[in-house]
Amino acid sequence: MTIDIDFKYRKPFEIAYTDFCDTCHQINTGTVQTGYSKQKLTTSVYLSLYSPALDWIVQCLFYNLDEKPIEKIIKKTRAGLNLPR
Repeated sequence: MTIDIDFKYRKPFEIAYTDFCDTCHQINTGTVQTGYSKQKLTTSVYLSLYSPALDWIVQCLFYNLDEKPIEKIIKKTRAGLNLPR
């Protein structure tokens, strides 16, 4: 099966990426940790489950993207995750 993506329409990928960045801090909450602990998952295994989807989202978001939009996304990501410049 092949999926064709029109990369002119990046907004859904940007929304998915932004939503992930905005909510990833919740992974360290007791409620989430209790949930994956009940499934006998460690934090590293739980986080690894995000990897394929996040990889696909990032590849689609940055595919053939110009430098200025990339810088804007990185700046927004750092701000959202409270990362130093």
